[in-house]
Amino acid sequence: MTYKELMGSIESAAAERMREMKEKAAAEAEGIRKAAGVKAAGIREEVMSQAKKKVEAEREKMLARVREEARLELLRRRHEVAELAFSRVRERVQAARASPSYRLTARRLTEEAIGLAGGKDLVLHVDPGDRALFEGILRDLQKNCEIVADIESTGGLMVTSRDGWFRVANTFESRISRARDLMKGEVFSLLTGG
Repeated sequence: MTYKELMGSIESAAAERMREMKEKAAAEAEGIRKAAGVKAAGIREEVMSQAKKKVEAEREKMLARVREEARLELLRRRHEVAELAFSRVRERVQAARASPSYRLTARRLTEEAIGLAGGKDLVLHVDPGDRALFEGILRDLQKNCEIVADIESTGGLMVTSRDGWFRVANTFESRISRARDLMKGEVFSLLTGG
């Protein structure tokens, strides 16, 4: 083999070797590119998953905040309705003394309070404007109780034992207060689903 042929053979082998190396490099580069694409897709998927979780957590916080605001608004509105109702009750109660049925109401309140108090050795506390009315009621009921005009009330009475051991409040105000407390319990029960 001549020098020229030898050089041609070396060049041809080198060219073949270069082509193989280029193909191998291109294949490796393609493999790296594919692996990077898969890795990038995985990273992209993980980032998207984390972003979705953050968005969902923020959505849940916002929903909880809106639910709480709605619950508080409902509670506020129910309180307003209750206050309006009690305001109207107070207005009607203040006019009750002028009503012809007040004497009957006062008698029933007296019977109830005396019954709860036990009926013996009692003191009736009334508004000064109702003293004569309750004196007549005690005569009708044939009860011998002391009457003291020492409370300010829109109607009704308070009964205590002479020794002050117990007390039965049966004024319009005390009855409204008990009704209000009962209603608050019912509203709470409604709000809590109880």
